Amino acid sequence: KIYNKKVIICSHPSNNSKLFQSYLKKFTIKKGKTREMISKSFITLFHESSSIFEAIMLKKKIIILKSDLLGSYVLNRVQQYERLLNLQSVDISDYHSLKKNKLNLILKSSKQDNYYIKNYLNADGLIPGYKKVIKLLKNIQR
Repeated sequence: KIYNKKVIICSHPSNNSKLFQSYLKKFTIKKGKTREMISKSFITLFHESSSIFEAIMLKKKIIILKSDLLGSYVLNRVQQYERLLNLQSVDISDYHSLKKNKLNLILKSSKQDNYYIKNYLNADGLIPGYKKVIKLLKNIQR
């Protein structure tokens, strides 16, 4: 509502789409389209997913969603992502206190620097890891 943007929820391929849809009727839910949706997104919101690395590589604005309601495992993972990726989180249990100026500050600080990309996702700084794997597999097939 704050940014007047459509919310699209990308569910894990093994999730029950009908269950999600029954609880989240006002939202569009996409299954198996996470990569595509991240590339088109204005903001990428997540709580615990390896798909966030796609948003990092695309240098998207990222906000981590956290809540005690998600359990200690997810809360711990959120804290790890905050430290490792230098991102900020928003407590969804306190969504009424969210204001545009606070979100703008979070988004301004969420822009990805090249350190994580270079040192963890693209070790040589030149060729992304997935392209190296594809090249290796093609060489094996010959």
